[in-house]
Amino acid sequence: MATTSTVETLSNADEAAEHIARQSFADAHVGTVGLELESHTVELTAPHRRVSWNRLHDIAETVHDLPGRSAITFEPGGAVELSGPPHADIWSAISSMRADHSILTSTYRGAGIALASLGTDPLRTPERVNPAARYGAMAGHFGAAGFGETALQMMTCTASLQVNLQSGTPRQWRDRFVLAQRMGPTMAALSASSPMLAGRRTGRRN
Repeated sequence: MATTSTVETLSNADEAAEHIARQSFADAHVGTVGLELESHTVELTAPHRRVSWNRLHDIAETVHDLPGRSAITFEPGGAVELSGPPHADIWSAISSMRADHSILTSTYRGAGIALASLGTDPLRTPERVNPAARYGAMAGHFGAAGFGETALQMMTCTASLQVNLQSGTPRQWRDRFVLAQRMGPTMAALSASSPMLAGRRTGRRN
């Protein structure tokens, strides 16, 4: 959740790793909570086809000011994401995200597009619609590493709820990180909703 007033240019993987470690484990007291919510965008008259990038972007431009001040962005496959600012506690973060998501859902629904909060896209095959250079670089990297098809599914056919927490003071880092790792499987099971992927059953239940 940290922000900076300047953009830092990273020239290699080692610098990127150092930057991530520095930002992720900042010396800060535990307190604020931030949420990010992704939803698949589905054209109601043609659910088998991905919504075009221009259409997604144009509708987003018509969204009125969101009371919770969430930012609207898009994932590679066209899923829309709300990224909320830090809040004093989880209840405030949830309330704020619900209000913003309600407005976003209403706006897109009025344009004939539904928002589906599912873990995986149940119908459409992997396809990237967001032309951002960063996603082209990601696709190229994963392809070179031998994970092209699987990575494209992850990039374009999945959506999630992300909870952003402060790492705490240095004395807390280890215990909080270990706790997060232990809670991960349980949290994933509680929110799993991926019975279908690209028209095929995954073997996973809601």
